[in-house]
Amino acid sequence: MPIKATFMLTLFAATQCWSQSPSLHVPEEIRHCLTASGLRQKFEVIGALNPFYLRGDFDGDGSVEPAILIKNRSSSKEGILVCLQDGSAAKVLGASTQFHLASGSVDDLKFEDWEVRTELRAVPKPTAEEDWLLKSRSDKILLIWRGASGLVYWRGNQFRYYVVDE
Repeated sequence: MPIKATFMLTLFAATQCWSQSPSLHVPEEIRHCLTASGLRQKFEVIGALNPFYLRGDFDGDGSVEPAILIKNRSSSKEGILVCLQDGSAAKVLGASTQFHLASGSVDDLKFEDWEVRTELRAVPKPTAEEDWLLKSRSDKILLIWRGASGLVYWRGNQFRYYVVDE
């Protein structure tokens, strides 16, 4: 009987280990941002995509900031948290916070892939916004959906979205 009980306990422990998702290694700068900005209680970091965070100079100030996939703890809506400056200033896009896309405002920002873009292709006869994007020194976040993609970029005091053809 003790051997059977030990075997059953071992089997139970093994199945529990396999059924849990692996924990994410969240870098200190991201933990600091969530704490310093007061957002740790409202949002959690999620590993819905690999990578689950990006690094770039998203506001053009010359320093590198992280952008993190997050989920609102109460609504389960997803989005992006961009930590500006020393982490005390953070911008939430989606995750129950309105973010303006080309098709309208969304508060649940789910996409299939993302990456940092440092340079953009030249556009013949650019609009004023395209001209500004081409001259901007800040890194952009390319969001990729099935059949569509767009750039998230900093425009002085807020993040904006621009549809791109890839």
